Amino acid sequence: MLGLTTSTTGYNRLTVVGADAQDTQLQLVYAHLNKGNISSAREIVSQIKSTQPNLANYLAILINLQILPNKEYSLVNRPADIDFLTNYANNQNNVGYGGAQALLQFVMGTNYTVPRLLPIQDGSGSRLLNNQQNNDVTLSEVDANFKVFPNPTEGILNFECKILNDGSSYRVEIINSLGQIVSQSTIINQQSIINIKQLNSGIYMLNAYNGKTKIYQTKIVKVN
Repeated sequence: MLGLTTSTTGYNRLTVVGADAQDTQLQLVYAHLNKGNISSAREIVSQIKSTQPNLANYLAILINLQILPNKEYSLVNRPADIDFLTNYANNQNNVGYGGAQALLQFVMGTNYTVPRLLPIQDGSGSRLLNNQQNNDVTLSEVDANFKVFPNPTEGILNFECKILNDGSSYRVEIINSLGQIVSQSTIINQQSIINIKQLNSGIYMLNAYNGKTKIYQTKIVKVN
């Protein structure tokens, strides 16, 4: 999982291999960035640069963005980094590819497709189930069913969903620019309130899920 956990269990293992090692290094860099410990984050990148160049380059970009005046938005003026992140985000074998996607969504407005959630109708009017068709739908195609306001917000978000039925629920996650989950809510009503007063001012991504399927996403701006 990409999001940084609150526990540091496993960070001090003496030996880790394969994907476990890469995920541990990713989480360690996140932890150091959260604490503002740039030098320690860079030390990890130096240690893996020769053996894991792609991961090292990805982490180096994250570190550099954290110390630039406009942080993630400095990426707009760094086309080489954008090209690298685009390739990195499109390879699900890369550790942290979801974080690269989140960063590109924040800065560039890049959209990613998700499996179609709702049944559709064929030519005869019969409803087709998800596994009966191969079409994908972009998140923007279902935006009309959702509304999040006010945006910017000082901490209270109204979340409206027209397609939420009685007895069902959606999971809503708030993601920061590092791809970390900083808030999580379960939505059971078509009109709900999400409290993010505890978050720092900044730009976040709101993702809504039905099970494991992402069905909606939008940027939100938190102000004091």
